[in-house]
Amino acid sequence: MVESLIRGTTGSVGDDLDYTLRASPNHHRALMAMMRLGEKFASPYPPGVRYSVECYFDRAIRFKPNDIVVRMLYATFLAKYSRMHDAGKQLLQASQLAGENAISHQNIGLIYFDWKDYDKALSQAHKAIALGLIDLPLRDQLKNIGKWIEPATMTERPPVAVDIPALQEK
Repeated sequence: MVESLIRGTTGSVGDDLDYTLRASPNHHRALMAMMRLGEKFASPYPPGVRYSVECYFDRAIRFKPNDIVVRMLYATFLAKYSRMHDAGKQLLQASQLAGENAISHQNIGLIYFDWKDYDKALSQAHKAIALGLIDLPLRDQLKNIGKWIEPATMTERPPVAVDIPALQEK
């Protein structure tokens, strides 16, 4: 009920989300619900919360700076308020933290796609493919709008010559 913003368990929805995010600052589902609660009330301080919605994101990042999901959620939040420069910084940081995580690159690419930044979405898709992700919804979305470009083929390694001595008959 709390996550659906219908009603709180122990108080108001804001009270319950505030409690959860003070106890676990990088709780992804609670952060998402807090973002939606702020939108619902068209306020940076929805009823029952101690801090602004943005402050909960700031606390989550300070609590666990390497949390890629928090950075993606925060970027989404910032973009909703037309703060694209700050949102881009968060996604760039998320991309750097993603390292060898193909799914994270796919998800970052999906956010870029939503922002209509197709070049960066394509770059993230190529990273995800290079890391071995086969089923790539982002590729399909880019194909549907004519923005897909196949990744440059990796230069194949020349075959290694292996000298196998002939079997001798006995």
